[in-house]
Amino acid sequence: MLSVMGSSVWAFSLERYVEGVHYEKVAGAERKPDTVMEFFSFGCPHCNHLEPLVEKWLKTKPEAVQFTRVPAAWNPRFKVLAKLYYVIVALGIEDKAVPAVFDYLHKQNQ
Repeated sequence: MLSVMGSSVWAFSLERYVEGVHYEKVAGAERKPDTVMEFFSFGCPHCNHLEPLVEKWLKTKPEAVQFTRVPAAWNPRFKVLAKLYYVIVALGIEDKAVPAVFDYLHKQNQ
């Protein structure tokens, strides 16, 4: 009995989605590039721990995938750090400055 139930679940999970049956294409919709958005703050310890993984992924991500950082600004300290991020972007120094700011705030400035 379990094998029959298991096989039916397996078969259902392999069902392909068919246009016109499972979904409809939106007329006139253009294909947008895939985008990964990271909501972060330099002041967030969890973001700091994630940053090396993000940097590693950025070196290997598919070229067609866009990556966007969005600084969180829900308290006065994070608002200042969000402004710092936008200054870094305006100067075009994200590659070096983002890891350096995380390092300074979480390692050097303990």
